[in-house]
Amino acid sequence: MTHRVPFREVRAPGRRSSPSGLTPAPFPVWLPAMVLVWLLLAPAMVAAHPHAWIDLRTQLVTDGNGRVEGLRQHWEIDPFYSLMLMEEFGSAGDGSEREDGLQHLAETMLGNMAEFDYMTRLTLDGDRAAWGGVTDVQLTVNDATDSLHFRFTLLFTEPLDLDGREIEYAVYDPTYYIEVLHADADAIETGALGAECSVRIREPDPPDSLVERMARIDRSGSPTEEGVGERFAQRVRIGCGA
Repeated sequence: MTHRVPFREVRAPGRRSSPSGLTPAPFPVWLPAMVLVWLLLAPAMVAAHPHAWIDLRTQLVTDGNGRVEGLRQHWEIDPFYSLMLMEEFGSAGDGSEREDGLQHLAETMLGNMAEFDYMTRLTLDGDRAAWGGVTDVQLTVNDATDSLHFRFTLLFTEPLDLDGREIEYAVYDPTYYIEVLHADADAIETGALGAECSVRIREPDPPDSLVERMARIDRSGSPTEEGVGERFAQRVRIGCGA
């Protein structure tokens, strides 16, 4: 069984509070138009802080020989942002109207995320690796919590034997408009990997000055600095002994 050796404790599940006691700026009334911005059509226009949240679960997908074929992701999008997305794409109704709207929304999200490696940075033994494609896409609504649940599998270019190797991945919005964190300490599944494999989670540790600067962006209207989201991203390292 895979065991976990975290660099830091995984944050408790649930909605995240603002760093340093700062209160997020309210969503402006015109924010539905920002949906496409979040989909990374125009990242330089996005204010940071964050304004929306995703609880993340990930699972390594393995084949019959224990090789890793891909990374399955499950995003639970916070209810308020879910509502805006559904209203924008006509998926807030019932029946076929909702299904058509959800399909359109899923296709739009993935299409625009593709340019940015599906918001998921992957390295193999420290070297940047590319994704080979995406499959098993699902976008559903949990009516009990009013939240969107987005599931998809990112495929490696070829199955990986992790014996003696290490992969690292991080899922994040480059603009930090949305915060993406694993939902809880059990939010990472490693499939059929053996007991010699370990999972380590490195929590983001941005300096206080950066946290404060991101909060001020909302008030000043200044653009987000390039790549700031990576500074707030969790990193998951999975390695297997030789």
